[in-house]
Amino acid sequence: MFRWLNGPGAAFRDPLPGSTNYLNAYDPQGNLIRARAARATIRSTGEEDPRTAGDEDGPDGPDVALGRNHLEQNIAGAKPIPKEMADDLMPFPLNRQFRSQPVLSEELREEIYRRINQEKKSVRTVSAELGVEMQRVGAVFRLKTIENQWIEEVRYNSFRHMKLATVYGLRD
Repeated sequence: MFRWLNGPGAAFRDPLPGSTNYLNAYDPQGNLIRARAARATIRSTGEEDPRTAGDEDGPDGPDVALGRNHLEQNIAGAKPIPKEMADDLMPFPLNRQFRSQPVLSEELREEIYRRINQEKKSVRTVSAELGVEMQRVGAVFRLKTIENQWIEEVRYNSFRHMKLATVYGLRD
């Protein structure tokens, strides 16, 4: 098991930002299949892969380190990895009919929460504006609400424990 984790499985230790990290997207050596295909296209034709055309900085901005076994890091003009293909969105190798939806970035989730919570827009409006399904927008809003409640709870409990430690002389 550790041999796999330190070898091909190392690609899963540092997942690609904003991307699914399913086994089907990698070959047995731990190399990203779509990155290998893009390199082969560039080598054979001398042209870049159309999925990366016009995306000079990649989906997450310039100079994003993509981790081990992915295309070279965006240093010295290397091209970013191609966008996910349908085969990359298949988490269950034996169920070839199921395709998951792409991962929503943290920025998009924050934007959904902000528009519903602060701007008081409806789920339907936010869904139409951002092109995300209504059910997903609702789920993102509920989960971000729970996440914010937990953060506040941790802050409150941390403050409370500090106060009790000070009162009882347990603090330095």
